[in-house]
Amino acid sequence: MRRAAPATMLRAASREETPMRITRIVVPVDGSEPAKRAVAMAGSLAAASGATCVLVHVRSRFGADIVPEEMVELAHAEHLRVTEETMLAAASERILAEAEALARAAGASSIERITEFGDPASRILDCAAREAGRSEEHTSELQSQSTIR
Repeated sequence: MRRAAPATMLRAASREETPMRITRIVVPVDGSEPAKRAVAMAGSLAAASGATCVLVHVRSRFGADIVPEEMVELAHAEHLRVTEETMLAAASERILAEAEALARAAGASSIERITEFGDPASRILDCAAREAGRSEEHTSELQSQSTIR
């Protein structure tokens, strides 16, 4: 009879050895199915922990040379000049709106949207580093408030 391996609990130790509190969850989104699953998981975690779900979409300043047919039709119907920037901004907004709806459906109540420009890997890492700094500032504020009381 095989014995099950013991469960391992992950814990990050802080300066005072208090358990880590999750305050911000950064989720890169691109509209793909794996990203949608990640948003749902992050939304559930945010709901359980009271954390803010930070949705990050990275796009290039310039996209493809192909204009989707529905955008061309929209431009003609609305008598608007559709530019590449307009199309990319609309696509980014659609991706973030869909991700926000998924996070809310999973129970997240505090959600922020961020659009970054450039190389996705480096911009996501930059955003995660910024958000980690915000989280550390928030944790320090909470710790100082609890020692005042």
